[in-house]
Amino acid sequence: MRRYVGFRKRELGLKGREVFVPQSYNWGEQGQVDWFEAVAKLGGGRRKLQFFAMRSMASGDAFHRAHTNATQQAFLDAHEHAFAYFNGVFRTLRYDNLASAVKEILCGRQRVETERVIAFRSHWGFQSEYCNPASGNEKGGVEGELGWYRRNWLVPVPEADDLESLNRQLLEACMASRNRTIIGREMPVAEACRMEQPHLLPLAEEHFGIHETLYPLIVEGKGRVKVKTQLVFGSLVAQACE
Repeated sequence: MRRYVGFRKRELGLKGREVFVPQSYNWGEQGQVDWFEAVAKLGGGRRKLQFFAMRSMASGDAFHRAHTNATQQAFLDAHEHAFAYFNGVFRTLRYDNLASAVKEILCGRQRVETERVIAFRSHWGFQSEYCNPASGNEKGGVEGELGWYRRNWLVPVPEADDLESLNRQLLEACMASRNRTIIGREMPVAEACRMEQPHLLPLAEEHFGIHETLYPLIVEGKGRVKVKTQLVFGSLVAQACE
């Protein structure tokens, strides 16, 4: 009976309606980050790729870059390219609970981050925030950006000779997207970028060493060792593995 009365009150407009307050962000305050999967043609063949996205919540500007795999090295590498694109670093970056960054989910928004991500954000000077599990709406800015980017720049399927050429195309698309005015905003993205840039944290003087050095211990009879599920000859193990 209570459910029915509540339903009829809503139908008749006698019950308070849900109210949504648009979010607003200070310049340079927050960027949101995500991965998404899409297809591109490289050298004439179709490849399923992992696309990195970082979006400014204040200006609406966004950076996209493709990688063959969503590894931790690719994750950190894409961040550095994004910082160069924005010519600065956001004070806070918000993420899902991706394995590249989070080792353990604790109570509330507390997380145990991977050692390399802690070192990386300390190097660049930003803070990290993580959404609650299965709560993509908590980073709705970048989620909406992904849909817009797919429709406008990944349809039809982009073509390039190789991954490097594709990423040049994606960068050109990002810069061209600055000419638009986002619905509900008063200025073009390019103008908002110019206003935000002085408020970003400065770029670090040196890049972070994103390579990973591994020391496998077990060598099988053929002089091979297993490194991240792949067999390589022992003579190559002394080299840093990315």
